[in-house]
Amino acid sequence: MKVKVLSRSEREWNGVLDGYGSKDSGPLRRQYNPDPVLHPFEKAKEEKRALNAAKLEKVFAQPFIGALEAHGDSPIALKRSKVSTANALSCSVDGSIIVWNLMLRTPRWTREDAHSAVATDCVFTIDDSRILSCSSDKTVKLWAPNLENSKDESYTLDDYDFRSRIPGASVSTGRDTNRKSNLPLAEFHSKLPLKSVDAHWTQQNRFVTSNDVVEVWDTERSHPIHKLSWGASGVGKVRFNPIETDLIVSTGADRSVAIYDLRMQTAVRKLVL
Repeated sequence: MKVKVLSRSEREWNGVLDGYGSKDSGPLRRQYNPDPVLHPFEKAKEEKRALNAAKLEKVFAQPFIGALEAHGDSPIALKRSKVSTANALSCSVDGSIIVWNLMLRTPRWTREDAHSAVATDCVFTIDDSRILSCSSDKTVKLWAPNLENSKDESYTLDDYDFRSRIPGASVSTGRDTNRKSNLPLAEFHSKLPLKSVDAHWTQQNRFVTSNDVVEVWDTERSHPIHKLSWGASGVGKVRFNPIETDLIVSTGADRSVAIYDLRMQTAVRKLVL
């Protein structure tokens, strides 16, 4: 008669978890019974461990990458480019405007006295060739900064160009390098201090501003071509819809969000928060 007996080495079973069963210092093997009756709080323990791990990850995280330091006063607005991943635009309380190189975190174009009052908002046009800025001095200025001859252009390795994907945007980068980019191409005057400005996503010469009403402008004209409002005493922010480009959304002082349609030149919907 043949008898088979299961045998194991106590050294290998209770040894250190190093693959060799040594008795050195280290975590030891422990028997574990997966019976859920013996572990009534297993789910709660796993949730607590996951929560602690998430907290520790945030505690030891380092989300701060860098600072853009060139403004003489507090920045008011920061806008990204619509076609380039390396360009950003900012304006500040002292009326200055700066185009940034995000790769090097240095200014590419600076206009310190762009406005005589607080520069409340700024935005790139569809192809980065122009900049719109508004201020509480009741003016909107159109700028044409020369970014092509910047000394740091060769370092912008991640400056991906989306111009070929935007209808109406020019892919060509040839610009007049002799023009005076520190002087505005045009200046538009409103009757009230301006709070916000945004450029159209497909039309180069169309933009919108906000004060007590929403004003739609054309760069070829000196006065607004449309004025839209819906009962709010003041309009804070205004933006074009990047998909439905004829739609405009605005926020009002009465905690409202209004949507306007340029095709009908009227308000479409209003939501009070």
